[in-house]
Amino acid sequence: MLVRLNSTLRGQAGWREIALDLEADAVVQDALAAVVARAPVLRDVLLDEAGGLRDNIVVFHNGRNIRFKQDVRTPLATADALDIFPKTGAQRAFARD
Repeated sequence: MLVRLNSTLRGQAGWREIALDLEADAVVQDALAAVVARAPVLRDVLLDEAGGLRDNIVVFHNGRNIRFKQDVRTPLATADALDIFPKTGAQRAFARD
């Protein structure tokens, strides 16, 4: 599967996209753990103290926000793509809770 970092996350990690080989039953949380393993500097940016996705991070699974799917428990397939964005000011203002 492909993970793409967007906006300021690219500069922090030092890469734009990465291909991940995950287990057949992998979910978004597994992909996030793999991203943090490759770029430890993103751990505190993406994940809170409990290991959950921070509220100021938006993840799209094949173009759909995971918050409208099964959140970090959204199942993944090898042909899938994740796009990870930090929320901007405008996104925060109009974000659904």
